[in-house]
Amino acid sequence: MASSSLALRLAITLDPCLLAEAAGYSLDPWQQRIMRSRSPRLGLLASRQSGKSLVTACLAVHTALTESGALILLLSPSLRQSQELFRRCLDIYRAVDRPVGAEAENALSLVLDSGSRILSLPGTERTIRGFSSVRLLVIDEAARCETERSAAMAISSTARNMRTHG
Repeated sequence: MASSSLALRLAITLDPCLLAEAAGYSLDPWQQRIMRSRSPRLGLLASRQSGKSLVTACLAVHTALTESGALILLLSPSLRQSQELFRRCLDIYRAVDRPVGAEAENALSLVLDSGSRILSLPGTERTIRGFSSVRLLVIDEAARCETERSAAMAISSTARNMRTHG
């Protein structure tokens, strides 16, 4: 591993906001509070185009880079919406020069050499069933959750140390 990659990983472990900065983004104060929060569950209620996708993508990439074996799920009402959020994750990962190598990188998932995974899924009960040990769950447009999906989320949310953002 290059020393610059190691330095970046150490820096973002100490201050998660440095990931966004290294990727070329300047976070607003509310986004910085989200990035630095240690709360196990957060809900984001913000206007359209205010930076919710940026901050949640940064959280997803930060979790994947700093926690070996972490499973991060990105759920949206449709696959297309999940792919858009995931594409933001890939943009951030690539902008910081891939500090952890990737075993697999495609339009729907990123699997790092550390065992961490970011998976983009449409938020239906069928597609989210069967995942365990989820470390970060991002539910885009959570207000549009289906009843079955909400029930599946409730079961999944019993995972220890899981952070949920929506």
